[in-house]
Amino acid sequence: AYAIVGKPKNKKTKVELISRNHQALASDGRQVRHGWVKVTGRTIDTKRNESFFYYKQDPAKAQKLYFDADQEADFNAVLYAQLHERKEDFHTHVQSERLAPGNLVYVELEPDGKTVRNIALTKVARLRYRRAIGDLLPDHLKPSDQYEKLDIASRVFGWVKATPTEDRKARVAYAGRVRFSHAVLVEDKGVYADEMPLAILGAPKPTTTLFYLRKKEGEWSEGERKLPGAATTIGYDGPNFLRGRKFYRHHGEALNRLDYERAERRRDHQNRSVRGVRAPGNVFEFTIDFHNLAPVELGALLWTLNLSSDEECLFRLGYAKPLGFGSVKLFVEQVEFLDLSSRYNSLSVSGWHGATLTERSNCLARFETAMQRCYGKPLREQPNITDLIALLTEPKRSQPHHIHYPRIDLRPDPDGKNFEWFVANKAKSTKPEKAGANLPLDLPGMEQGLPLLQKVEKK
Repeated sequence: AYAIVGKPKNKKTKVELISRNHQALASDGRQVRHGWVKVTGRTIDTKRNESFFYYKQDPAKAQKLYFDADQEADFNAVLYAQLHERKEDFHTHVQSERLAPGNLVYVELEPDGKTVRNIALTKVARLRYRRAIGDLLPDHLKPSDQYEKLDIASRVFGWVKATPTEDRKARVAYAGRVRFSHAVLVEDKGVYADEMPLAILGAPKPTTTLFYLRKKEGEWSEGERKLPGAATTIGYDGPNFLRGRKFYRHHGEALNRLDYERAERRRDHQNRSVRGVRAPGNVFEFTIDFHNLAPVELGALLWTLNLSSDEECLFRLGYAKPLGFGSVKLFVEQVEFLDLSSRYNSLSVSGWHGATLTERSNCLARFETAMQRCYGKPLREQPNITDLIALLTEPKRSQPHHIHYPRIDLRPDPDGKNFEWFVANKAKSTKPEKAGANLPLDLPGMEQGLPLLQKVEKK
């Protein structure tokens, strides 16, 4: 295309005349620029312009940049996902379905100013990390993939091989050895009479990497977090660890109707409304039937079920857990064993007997000893166990914050625009003082709360 470019106004240059034909503009008397129009379409409601690219100087003096097959593969993978997996949300016009000669693209350069770090379709780029979140998970925490090396949870609750195999003789499943009955209501504290329009739930924000990752040692400084191009060091491709487990906290005294109910009690396609919500204090009973559990396996099951009585932990059950619903305490009323030898050697003896305190304690001790032998520390001193207990217990009284999605205003937004906080948090700038705070998520038991952030205004 050929264009006549006007003088800059407010640091922006506008195309005044444009044509496919140079002769159509030659009579204007002003300099005619030869370039390319990049049409991406109306990707957002506020978009008003497209871009015209041209050489300000002699094209022969243009800088040459270099990229390798990895950058090309990354670009193609992102474009394929947008065209085929996210096609309902993807409205950008593309020149081809793969990177090809003649495509107009944006590039991010390495510090040397010559080598391409990333290639992107648009200025506000969607980039690909070489490593997925799951790649950072330590091997000992990954689900078992071999029948002969099942972890204790897989042996108790069952297992199915995740990756398919063509070997028909391979063992691809292991039946669980516990069975749960239906829970029966034994103490009825009633239900809430009114229908509740719930607040709009948020979606995962994997590009907010500091909510998912931490350094090997310590925490990133403010300068490191706000540095241009920091994604290479604080992203999934950097030398980082997963920050912890995703978990829906028990809200306790922090539970606030303003946070779990839709502002203005609005009802539409964005949220759900629920009826028959149980009031606090309802009590249910159920049984867990187990068979052929080794003492260490039964000990693990008992230790888990005793968390409410021993550590004041609460389990989470049902819908709307992010909003504080579904906190449950579990208490083991009794444990019964079946002695098959006694049962089949007598017509008058059932073989059932209640487990003594010593029998239960022995199973628990076997489990705790096995965990210490495996990880080198007493069970309650192991980092994953201390994190688990911190996540399952009541929020500390020294941290009386309400638990909700981070936002830009004290008042909940009826439209549920929680993403605006994340946009402000990650705002990019070549000047660190103007960049977003890029705040990390606090570790379990160390939460100080996230501040309100000012909404990023579109210019």
